[in-house]
Amino acid sequence: ALQGPGGAGPAPGPGPDAPRRRALVVSCSYPSSRAPLRGTLNDGWNVLSLLRHTLQYTEGQVHFLAEGLPPALAPTRDNILKGLEWLTSDAQPGDELFFFFAGHGAQQPVSVDGGPHAAFLVPSDFAEGLPSDLLADVASQRAGDSMPEAACRLVALAEVMRALARLPPTCRATLALDCAWSRAPGAI
Repeated sequence: ALQGPGGAGPAPGPGPDAPRRRALVVSCSYPSSRAPLRGTLNDGWNVLSLLRHTLQYTEGQVHFLAEGLPPALAPTRDNILKGLEWLTSDAQPGDELFFFFAGHGAQQPVSVDGGPHAAFLVPSDFAEGLPSDLLADVASQRAGDSMPEAACRLVALAEVMRALARLPPTCRATLALDCAWSRAPGAI
């Protein structure tokens, strides 16, 4: 058992006004996709181990989303957005928040004219609801033809940044993205 100063009883816990620490760790490996990632689950477990064992985060201070866990802990778009809400909700000045994502990233043009691109995190359910023959349809398109009306389920990096922008000024947030940006979402 933990002891307080001089060995007299349990060590005092943090007071009600102590800074809060929270972490969201997301690991997407896409095992049944065209481009599975082999190291992301290990990366996620390593970050989780660092937080829990080295930095002494409690179980309640860390949410871990990864394939192979129960559906409520799968790294789906909805679960990632819920996790971001949990991470940032009720943040107080001085709180320390950490978001880690290991998986595919994607960039899409903001307009058909090219130019700037928007960045996205690719969740495990990115292709949910897409027709199975979407890539064949895209490959058979002739120049000038309209593209199929389908969209991947992505997490816009702008959504993540908006959530972090709502934090109190002295709240510290660390964002670590371990993303492979080499493929478009349709190629994954």
